[in-house]
Amino acid sequence: PEHRMYRWVGAWDGMETNINSRLTDDAFGGGEGYRPTLNSYLFAYLMALARYMRSGGPEIGGAPLTLMQAYNQVFDRVSTNQNAAGYWCYVNAGCNDSSTTQLVMAGLSAAKGLYSDAAFADAGRLATADTLAANARAGYIANGTPGGGGFAGSADELGHGYNAGSPNSIQQTASGTWIQLVGGADLNDATVQGYLRWI
Repeated sequence: PEHRMYRWVGAWDGMETNINSRLTDDAFGGGEGYRPTLNSYLFAYLMALARYMRSGGPEIGGAPLTLMQAYNQVFDRVSTNQNAAGYWCYVNAGCNDSSTTQLVMAGLSAAKGLYSDAAFADAGRLATADTLAANARAGYIANGTPGGGGFAGSADELGHGYNAGSPNSIQQTASGTWIQLVGGADLNDATVQGYLRWI
């Protein structure tokens, strides 16, 4: 049978099990009528949905929400979970998690494109997306550190780890470079250059 979003394996939404699946007989796999928790990893799916909408994808017959209503609902929910340092955590603002933030920023990048498209324009949500992206950029500027990754880097190199303060890694430094660009930096920005030197 077709389950759409109402049956979900807990591990697929970024957690080994989720709160909703624990309410069923199958704590790992979930159950009929239970949907995934809304965590920040799901925000990355806005990339695919924005592309579908902007390329003329049709509405889904019988769906409880239009595509735009669903998009706005996810955007609004996840937008409230950014913490004061500019990061997102899995289901709340409780940590400075770069791995989650990179996926949210992928969704934000798509949202900025969608909300600036004349067919889907929303000046208020576009302004929110710009602010959230700028906040994330500030977080990666504030938390870029030299060294890490098994070597001592020079002072003009900046990297980022899985969480702010963790040892620097290639993947999170690369994500941090892109996040700064989404947040308004350009390639000549000093911290972007520092991240590129670290890589």
